[in-house]
Amino acid sequence: NNYFILRLYQEKAITQQQFLLKLQSIPSDKWLYFHDIIQKDFPSEYEQKRQLFEPFLTPEFLSTFEDCRKKGLNNHPVALAIRYDDLLQLQSIISSTNLSIEAKVPMSIFERAPLFTTFSKGVRLIEYAAYYGSINCFKFLLMSGAELQDDLFSFAIFGGNYDIIHILEDNHAPISLALRTSICIHQNELT
Repeated sequence: NNYFILRLYQEKAITQQQFLLKLQSIPSDKWLYFHDIIQKDFPSEYEQKRQLFEPFLTPEFLSTFEDCRKKGLNNHPVALAIRYDDLLQLQSIISSTNLSIEAKVPMSIFERAPLFTTFSKGVRLIEYAAYYGSINCFKFLLMSGAELQDDLFSFAIFGGNYDIIHILEDNHAPISLALRTSICIHQNELT
């Protein structure tokens, strides 16, 4: 977890050498998360990776970088609208950009939710809504035709919103992974 590595380094629980070893064990496209530290403490490594960083270091990115990294937030507008269950904002984004109901939430280096950082094929809008218990966005996406796929029940269990879980049961959503998920995250009342 990048945040864990960052906190260890900031609290001086790992040395510069250990930090550099950790960096070398992660894909270089993930180094953007640490670009400020690399630039300050490891200038030669920064120069070697500079071409990876510079296209992303826009004024907009830099203005929200610290806050997003600290909070672990995906700062993409569609992710924020769903996370905070802002249905009007989600509808506005979908209509103004012609975003598909089956679209995936753009990945973010800041997202700390373990399910999203390991879900390599991406997370659909309805799955993101289920995970965050965003009932209004979830209902809208469902009514707009979002497909009920196998993983959706697992996202709902992580989210813990009983209304969403009952909606999935009523719509006969596939539950093949639901039992395992509820056991893994100790949602005993759902097993």
